[in-house]
Amino acid sequence: MLDHNKHYDNGDKVAAIKLLDSSLVVVIDEFGRTHSLKPVECDVFVSIASENRDEVWRAPKAVNYILNIVNCLIVFSYTC
Repeated sequence: MLDHNKHYDNGDKVAAIKLLDSSLVVVIDEFGRTHSLKPVECDVFVSIASENRDEVWRAPKAVNYILNIVNCLIVFSYTC
């Protein structure tokens, strides 16, 4: 399911899907094309929460798939 809201800080449109669900990548791609988004105008935001400071994290295949289809930057947030 695609959830979308306004960004809490700047009011920009924010959409979210679960990382394990790549079925909506077509919807995201169509949105980007419809609004003529440039790669610097969107991103794939990945937030990681962990109790271990030295943990190695591997992104689900859906993230790579989305990045290949939707030409956006990837942004990571890591919280421990």
